[in-house]
Amino acid sequence: MTHFTRILVCFSAALWLTGCSKLVAIDSIPSSGTINRVLSKEQIKTAIEEGAFNAGWIAKDIGNDEIVATYRVRAHTVIVSIKYSEDVYDISYKSSQEMKVQCTEEDHRTARNIIVTGRQSCPGFQEPLYIHENYGQWVSNLKASIDHALTFAG
Repeated sequence: MTHFTRILVCFSAALWLTGCSKLVAIDSIPSSGTINRVLSKEQIKTAIEEGAFNAGWIAKDIGNDEIVATYRVRAHTVIVSIKYSEDVYDISYKSSQEMKVQCTEEDHRTARNIIVTGRQSCPGFQEPLYIHENYGQWVSNLKASIDHALTFAG
């Protein structure tokens, strides 16, 4: 093997390894928050919308104490539901596009990724068990931004 060929093989392997993404369990991502102040539901809704906006999400109030938030970056889209009461809020996965999800333990065991695009989600529209690690980072940033907005709401 020539020196050039070895360098090319090493470079190709490095490129392939950096292109691989890690998946995380959706249920391992902290997604609930406590509201430690006395605020009206309107103030809470406004703080959640403000926190989502500040984290780069697009929030839409759909009524019944629920907000749907969308995050887009490059070809990736994530949509979450944020349900809230006067004491707590909870962020839960709703759908995604181009996020390499795994719907079952069998998918995870065999490293079978499914690209979820709107209606082509997991069978029975169940929530996937595993998703691209960036989802966890995006939801953590959203939660931190909401917590910050709630601290200064009112």
